[in-house]
This record gives sequence, C-alpha cells and structure tokens, in this order.
Amino acid sequence: FKVVDRVNTHTMSDSMGLTKREHFAGLAMQGILANSRYDAPRRDKLEGMAIDAVAAGDFLLAELDK
Repeated sequence: FKVVDRVNTHTMSDSMGLTKREHFAGLAMQGILANSRYDAPRRDKLEGMAIDAVAAGDFLLAELDK
C-alpha cells in the first residue's frame, strides 16, 4: 500500500492553517502519547511514534478517499 501525494492537498478551512493530514497525525500522536502501555516519552522513542502517527493519518485519508 502506498499513500499517494494527493493526501498532502487536503486542507482544513477552520483550524490554524493545518492540513487534514497534519490534524489527523496530531490526533494520532495524542492518542499514542496518552496510551498508558507506552513508557514516558523519551527522545529515542518519539521519532518512531511520530512516524506511526503520520502513517495513521495517511491511511485514514486514503480510506476516506475511496
């Protein structure tokens, strides 16, 4: 599965200039960080969490585009 570049064009009209992609990734990151199964955020883990959050946002946008 490859997320196409068009997901970068999704925009939100009501929120501080964030794209839908950025908004959904932020929500996913919030959920990841709130998960009590994760240790306290550490620099060595945050990059992986951020990658997962962006991927979750991309998958959601791709699914919504179907």
